[in-house]
Amino acid sequence: MQTFGWADKIAQELLKRNKETYVFHGMWTPSGFFHIGNARSEVFTPYAAKHALESYNKKCIQNFIIDDFDVIRKIPLGLNIAEKDYEEYLGYPCALAKSPLPGFKTWAEAFVSNVKEFLPKYGIKVNYISAYETYKAGIFNYAIKISLDNAKKIVEIWNKIANANKPESFLPIQVLCPKCKKLTTEAKEWLADAEEVSFVCKNPNCKYEGVISPYNGNAKLHWRVHWAAHWHYYKVDFESGGKDHFAAGGSVDVSRAFLKEIFKCDIPPLGVPTEFVQVGGKKMAGSVGNVISLDEWLKVGSAELFRFLNFIYRPQTVIELSLSHQNFLLLYERFERAERIYFGLEEAENEKLTMLYKRAYELSILERKKRFYQAPFSTLLQLVQFKELDEIPNILKTLKVLPSDLTPNEERNIIKKAERAKYWLEHYAPETLKIKFAETYPKPALNENELQAVKKAIKAIEGSESIDALQKAFFQIKKEYNIDAKRFFGIFYNVLIAKDSGPKLATLIFALGRERVIKRLNELIASS
Repeated sequence: MQTFGWADKIAQELLKRNKETYVFHGMWTPSGFFHIGNARSEVFTPYAAKHALESYNKKCIQNFIIDDFDVIRKIPLGLNIAEKDYEEYLGYPCALAKSPLPGFKTWAEAFVSNVKEFLPKYGIKVNYISAYETYKAGIFNYAIKISLDNAKKIVEIWNKIANANKPESFLPIQVLCPKCKKLTTEAKEWLADAEEVSFVCKNPNCKYEGVISPYNGNAKLHWRVHWAAHWHYYKVDFESGGKDHFAAGGSVDVSRAFLKEIFKCDIPPLGVPTEFVQVGGKKMAGSVGNVISLDEWLKVGSAELFRFLNFIYRPQTVIELSLSHQNFLLLYERFERAERIYFGLEEAENEKLTMLYKRAYELSILERKKRFYQAPFSTLLQLVQFKELDEIPNILKTLKVLPSDLTPNEERNIIKKAERAKYWLEHYAPETLKIKFAETYPKPALNENELQAVKKAIKAIEGSESIDALQKAFFQIKKEYNIDAKRFFGIFYNVLIAKDSGPKLATLIFALGRERVIKRLNELIASS
């Protein structure tokens, strides 16, 4: 079996387990807005490994644990909550806190709803599992009892691996205060015979003390034990996480030790540390306010484009991604190149890279094209500034960018991509990419050689039937008349868009309209 990319390498490693069904996990606390940074580590990395393994005809399950028994620790940006009202939310489990948004019952529901709505549009089907409901149903009662019976051993393991200083009396659970309903308690003593735990609430407005059964949703395991309990119960084969969890002596090491020593399971899930998605060198985070949501992404890029991003970059690679930065356009170019390579129209620099591109594209697409057709995003960026969206397929057919016999579905795909190009231009594009036909312009002084070159360029514009043919003609004219490239192309940019540089000239001319361009160039010749 040949390995093409990181997901295939994980699939091959998992095949050694020789299981009938493989289980993939991700876990997310719905304390704020879900975004593509969360999605990378908790959804797309396990999905990528799962999808690769499925291509080898293996049965796989992907569970997405909604850790809604976790507490709200801070109020994310973007919510209209006054600081004086923070205490109405902080300290409550996400599953029990009231919703900060209208139309939802709980805090968790408000933020999970968006995930459930948009994740299927990325071609990803997961089993959503509420951690709170799991505890409430008694599923983890056995794990709580095992953990409390082995509390001293847990402390010993924790202190040894993490170089921590947990006191011997530490109990690895948090009790849900039956009075204030906050998860801000300290467990004091495990009464093993009665299977109850004594506790004191640390909420300064409550301070309730009591004894309670830790079962059926009355308590939650400390998250490192909680993590190991999930691995044990669901028989997890793969789960990724942020790179910080994989540090030596970190959460992964401690949880794996708990899985082995406390839950007596010798086969931990495979996992890879997943780097952050960054914007301007800063981790994408709701608290910073630099996030890209799943729904916002679909306004500028296809689901397949984001899938490709996750397949082509190893999880350990930092992704610097801003929708207003050049690297977003480079991602489009890379995806379009992968498509051409996949259809055999182009080859990468070497065979290994060619196979990598093919495999990444193959895993990324949701519906395989029956044939190759492609409208480059860079071309659409120019056309949408001068043409109506529904005109674009016919224009590109005329220019031989697209086949003349596009099906209705293929035309819809082109129009949708053009729609995304238009949205990106209006919301994220730098001013340098926004172009318009210049009403007034600085008339360049042309010498006789340059004048003849412009005249020949007009003939090329009149006779060319495709963007590529016209662009090739421009380079031939530049070479024939021995004119510096910056000077040659600058003449056209000056008189057409009043700039010294611009986008691909041939595409620009077809976007502006050949008749208008030829008229402007003839005016230039007449005035020279």
